[in-house]
Amino acid sequence: MGILLLMELTKRQLSIPIEQTNRKYHYSYVLIILFWASLVYVSGFRKGFVDTVTYRQLYDSIETNYSFALTDEMELETGFKLFMIFLKRIWPDSQFFVFITSLIILSIEIWQISKYSSDTVFSLAIYFLLSFMGTMNGIRQCMAAAILFLAFDWVIERKTLPYILLVLLVSTLHTSALVCIPLYFIISGKRNNIGILLFGIMIVAMFLFPNAFDSVLSWILKDSTYEEYVDNQERMGIVRLAVAAVPVAVSLLYCRIQHKNNRTTSRLTDVLINMQFVSFGFTAMGLHMLYYARLSMYVGYATILLLPTTLKGCFTSRSFKVVKVITLLLYTAFFVYQIYAYNKYGYMSSFYLVR
Repeated sequence: MGILLLMELTKRQLSIPIEQTNRKYHYSYVLIILFWASLVYVSGFRKGFVDTVTYRQLYDSIETNYSFALTDEMELETGFKLFMIFLKRIWPDSQFFVFITSLIILSIEIWQISKYSSDTVFSLAIYFLLSFMGTMNGIRQCMAAAILFLAFDWVIERKTLPYILLVLLVSTLHTSALVCIPLYFIISGKRNNIGILLFGIMIVAMFLFPNAFDSVLSWILKDSTYEEYVDNQERMGIVRLAVAAVPVAVSLLYCRIQHKNNRTTSRLTDVLINMQFVSFGFTAMGLHMLYYARLSMYVGYATILLLPTTLKGCFTSRSFKVVKVITLLLYTAFFVYQIYAYNKYGYMSSFYLVR
């Protein structure tokens, strides 16, 4: 966080704001790289944490013959097995696998946040406090989500075929990525389009008829590696839903203010608002089954990119500075809560840097 503070203090105002994001300041690339390197170091040299140990064991036991990826020896997607085999042929130590996956995930996400945020420092601070720890849990799905984040331009520009082809490729890392195909048609449309409405109706229906939804999901996941999720009673906590709800409320207020003042929102903002609503929907569904909440990572970066814009649109310049500080303090409290929650299940005891 000290690096981010230094970035804020050394920023330079641009003579012309960047058109797509309306960013008005230039930030030191050196400090951004230092921030990125710090996160990669912590994530890449971790010993354990949640399912990291399981992935290390899989890496240690996987064979180095590419034909092994086509077998059913491991309950992993073929593409991910090929990726692990490729890395193991370079270096058999599982720490190399942890480092490379961390490097890929964090490099893409920090690059894209720096590219699309109207306030880079604010967004990176939110990313660190809200999402960084999550990037170390569920390596396959995090990699899939990061790679699809790299194709965010295609969503904005509605390049349907390239995006769908990429989703199909990424689904060989984690099958859940296929959900991004229907999501693409929802989030790439106009703000609050019919797809968003239908998605909201589906969420309400799930809470009204949970058994029917479980039956459908069980049929979809039948004979797959994810079938066990249907019988898993683990659910997401209400605190995470509350954290996700506040930015959505801010976005609704922002849209109302923009409409009242006859201002149009940018294409980027409209897409991000759609994504934020979908992300919140998945988070709400996580109260019923944790598997749904995991799907939000494919669209969860919307809040990180959008919050600087929506907060600025809801407050005066002076008030905005105060609100930024309050927001970061609240996210810091949530960050501490996450550590407590992970420690409750003993995950923090396995998190230490290798020597």
